[in-house]
Amino acid sequence: MAGYGIIADISKYLLDTVRNSVCPNLIQSREQVSLGPPNNENQTALLCVYLYGIQDHYDYFPRDAASLMQSSSRKTAKALSLQYILFFSRHAQVPLDALTGHRVFGRLIQQFSVGPTIDIAGIHAEADSGDLPVEIAFSKFDDHRRQELWNSLSEPLRPAIYLEIGPVLLSGELESLNRVGEFSGKVGEI
Repeated sequence: MAGYGIIADISKYLLDTVRNSVCPNLIQSREQVSLGPPNNENQTALLCVYLYGIQDHYDYFPRDAASLMQSSSRKTAKALSLQYILFFSRHAQVPLDALTGHRVFGRLIQQFSVGPTIDIAGIHAEADSGDLPVEIAFSKFDDHRRQELWNSLSEPLRPAIYLEIGPVLLSGELESLNRVGEFSGKVGEI
């Protein structure tokens, strides 16, 4: 199961994927694509990737990691869904023209339609055999849900790409088990 750094590793992977997809053909510099929230007035990047939500992945139940031969076990892993938004910053110093922005969105939609999984073992040092590739899916938001999200970020509604990544398995803490080495006693008659 993945360690606590898995969320950061997925964010880095997503940022690198976005940069590789649009730089330098559509956006000149990789530094013009960064992680950051929509309401950051000091944002200099054109295109931002923002983790806006982490939720239980309710339909996935990871197995327990206890074994009779081990002296320690992990508490049950937590299955999570990570929710991201990809958007153009209103605070960028030099915004893109509208048609180039549309091309960027088209390229990103194309990218995430073709490669819809992330190999956790390839991006996370603590991955093990229980970490299967996770899916990248487009979130299915209606207009009301999109408006609520942007209102919660104190920003006006604007075009964006909404992604959901999961299930991501975050391992439980390691705990030691007290094993019985020897048992002595009497068995009574029935």
